[in-house]
Amino acid sequence: THLPWSEFCKLRNTFKMFDARTLSGTVSLDAFLVVVRERLCMGASAPEKQAAAALEEEVRCIWASICGAQETLSYCEFLAM
Repeated sequence: THLPWSEFCKLRNTFKMFDARTLSGTVSLDAFLVVVRERLCMGASAPEKQAAAALEEEVRCIWASICGAQETLSYCEFLAM
């Protein structure tokens, strides 16, 4: 699929956001959970942070629906999603 350069850059930067912790060239479920949790908790009150923590199961379901049992996504797999 051909993407406009700006869209490709957005995808690449999103991958970098998830890979920034390990710099392994892959995105793991654990890294995905950490980044999502951090984004949800930025500037949140204590009750909102508790609600964000409760969303972990939903995030796991989203990962499973997209990635199946696969525990990591390579850069190419991430872009293909």
